Amino acid sequence: MTDHFLPGQRWVSHADSTLGLGIVTHADERRVTLHFPAVEEERVYATDRAPLTRLLLKPGDQLTRMDGSVLTVIALQEQGGVITYEAEASSGDHHSVVETELDAHIELNTPIERLLNNQLGKPHDFDLRATTLEHAAAGEGFGLGGLLGPRTALLSHQLYVAANVGKRFAPRVLLADEVGLGKTIEAGLILTQQLHRQRVHRVLVLVPETLAHQWLIEMQRRFHLAFSLLNTDRLEDADIEAEFSENALVIAPVSLFEADPITREIVSGLEWDMVVIDEAHHITGIGEQPTDLGQFVCELSARVRGLLLLTATPEQAGLRSHFDRLQLIDPARFADFDQFNAEHDQFTEWSRLIDQLEQGDTVTLPDGIDAEADTDEQIQQMLDRYGTGRVLYRNSRRGVPGFP
Repeated sequence: MTDHFLPGQRWVSHADSTLGLGIVTHADERRVTLHFPAVEEERVYATDRAPLTRLLLKPGDQLTRMDGSVLTVIALQEQGGVITYEAEASSGDHHSVVETELDAHIELNTPIERLLNNQLGKPHDFDLRATTLEHAAAGEGFGLGGLLGPRTALLSHQLYVAANVGKRFAPRVLLADEVGLGKTIEAGLILTQQLHRQRVHRVLVLVPETLAHQWLIEMQRRFHLAFSLLNTDRLEDADIEAEFSENALVIAPVSLFEADPITREIVSGLEWDMVVIDEAHHITGIGEQPTDLGQFVCELSARVRGLLLLTATPEQAGLRSHFDRLQLIDPARFADFDQFNAEHDQFTEWSRLIDQLEQGDTVTLPDGIDAEADTDEQIQQMLDRYGTGRVLYRNSRRGVPGFP
């Protein structure tokens, strides 16, 4: 086949495949001019370095004529540098199709099509894509999806909590780190992982009004999460149901729901994948002496799969209040306050036994703990059976190095 430019030939541009199939209108020793009917443009290239590839169909390939009919190539012959294809229609009729009659809209999508038509990428670009995919696969293999993107220092205690909670299908936990140890960061890391794994799509964050803008900025600046702040000013003349329905990531001040039964009814009736409540110890009326706000929070907690409660002082309002919040997270585990109170009195003893197990000492295990299990498993069984298990995480400054 002729490998130099002649009028009537069809060529494809390497540099811009959106041009479609071009037709040579003029060619000399220095320049070649092509008309691209698909975009109604004319391009002029230097003959010796034109980024063009001749379109050559082979027997068995499909061709499309300008009238839209699709034929199968049987044979081809070249005359005067221009190719004529012998093709067969689905009806069995045979047609002769000169390459000038080919449809200008052409797509070379599969690797074999691009290879056979010399649509080759640069080796450097291929190496870059391969390296990128290797790094992406390595990251997924280590289970770090959602942990490496945020713009925050990966402190060990935050990373431990986020990695353990974020990988769960429907995390329901109480984050109770002391003030300043990064509960908001932990919550953001957990949310990022859940969104990255597509386990949640709609998130509602309830915060004190004074912290609403801080949460909005932190989520955007550190985690690239574009939350919408729905407060009284935003909703004053708006359709409340539409605002909460159409925004998938919402931050709302708790005060918005305290005296507005309509807003409470609308929001509690919507589908949410995860609810986050900051300063959760301020929410009262959950168990005994119920309040409208407390019952609203109970309804939300019962409807959603994922629930994160944040508080630096889980027992500030008393043990009963602490139990009520744990009951929101796992009503089956924390079903009876008297039993919880009795277990709470034994926490010091369980802590002493766990310290001895970690030091390798021989101890008398309480009922229900597998004596044949390894130490880590025995400790986890004790936490699950006699403590707050995997629903409460609390770090203190004394236990985290590097904090005053």
